[in-house]
Order: sequence, then C-alpha cells, then structure tokens
Amino acid sequence: RQLRDSDHHRIFIAALEAKPVGMTRFDKADTGNAIVSAYLDPSLTGRGIGPQMIRNATENILECWLSIKGVDAEILEDNKTGQRGFAKAGYKKQETRPQEGHILYTFSRSDDESDA
Repeated sequence: RQLRDSDHHRIFIAALEAKPVGMTRFDKADTGNAIVSAYLDPSLTGRGIGPQMIRNATENILECWLSIKGVDAEILEDNKTGQRGFAKAGYKKQETRPQEGHILYTFSRSDDESDA
C-alpha cells in the first residue's frame, strides 16, 4: 500500500496477511536525491522482509519521482541491522559521513537500471 501526503513526501506501508508490519518513508531533498527511512516490526528481522520492503519501495519511488537521481539512507553507526538491510536491498555504503555517528548508504537510479 502507498500513502501520499504531498509531492515531496511518500510513505509505503508493508503488510503481511493484511497486517501492517513496516513502513518506508521518502522525502525529497535539495540535493536532487530523496532521503529514506524505514521501520520493520523487530520480531520480523532476519527473515529478509526488511530488504525486500526497502527494495520494493525504492523501485516504486524511482518510478513515481522521475526527477530524483537516487535515494540516500543515513543510518546510525551502531544500527548494524539497518546497515545490513539497506545493503541487501541494493544500497551502497559511501565514504562520506552525512553527520557524526551516521553512515551513508545510497541507491542510484543507475543501480536500478543496471538490474533491469
């Protein structure tokens, strides 16, 4: 399911057996990319649901927002589960630090096209 609140923000809700279990939110940034945040019910981690949810939502946002170049995820350094989830969803770890204590993972539109 997809919920829309404007042309600059989108939220995708993940469901299992018609029950909401997670969400992926995108916000357009001034950089030309979107910023993503994701949440998955902690009881479901380790099953591959998170990466699938992130990947599906990312592919959808790239289809909806043709003007963005890619998607950035700013993940806390100690959030190893989040880092693994975004990496498995096709995001690439960057050397650039968006802010202290965070690691940047990026999914570029060109990454999506090369998987097609």
